[in-house]
Amino acid sequence: MKLLIITLNVIMLTITLAAPSVLAGVDRCFSLDGDGDYVDLGVNTFNSLDDFTIEMWVRLDEYSRWIWIFSGGNFGTGKPVIGIVAAWRELKFPIGQVDGEWNEASSVSQVLPLGQWFHVAAVFDKAGSGMALYLNGELVGTNPYNAQSFSDFAGFDLIYLIGPNNIDGQIDEARVWSIARSQADIQATMNVELTGTEPGLVGYWKFNEATGKIAYDSAPAYGNNDGTLVGDAYFAEKVFVSPTGSDL
Repeated sequence: MKLLIITLNVIMLTITLAAPSVLAGVDRCFSLDGDGDYVDLGVNTFNSLDDFTIEMWVRLDEYSRWIWIFSGGNFGTGKPVIGIVAAWRELKFPIGQVDGEWNEASSVSQVLPLGQWFHVAAVFDKAGSGMALYLNGELVGTNPYNAQSFSDFAGFDLIYLIGPNNIDGQIDEARVWSIARSQADIQATMNVELTGTEPGLVGYWKFNEATGKIAYDSAPAYGNNDGTLVGDAYFAEKVFVSPTGSDL
């Protein structure tokens, strides 16, 4: 009997000690309700970039006509804007110039899912191939336009935002790079958490915070660009949904 009691105590102790590590491993993100929620990354934060790659994971619970997933610019004053957009359930990577002209790479055959996580990456190669758009690591759109990047709009006050328009859902693992990443590069890291010291990584928001309104930048070497959650945006546990629509 004494041996049985000791054995049970050891089992209970093992379960008690294991629980915190399980809780600590819960994946987190930030949630938006589609009504004025976003993360503010500041003004002129990435104005020095010629080449760039912007990537993140997104889940949309509802769909509206025109959703900005990421933007660097200023809509209200007619100044230029660069971003990632979900429009008519297609993925777009637009560059709007000062004169009102737009250039974009767009997915013309890929329909964005509702209730499912997907990975987006927008790549700009100023001295080379121009614009490329990736969905879940696969190339879905290109445009040879390479004339103007963030650095060409540096004379304007560009406001950098994640999720600035109508997103009802969640966003996670947002990254900004000062290089035009290849498809192989994107595929190699899209499913893993980075250290924050990778070459070319200039902004990295894991959204693993438990409370508060500050999304800490995990790539501080570039400038420690912490983001501020605006509106009703909040940190939350990730919601995973199976292909049949049931929560996992």
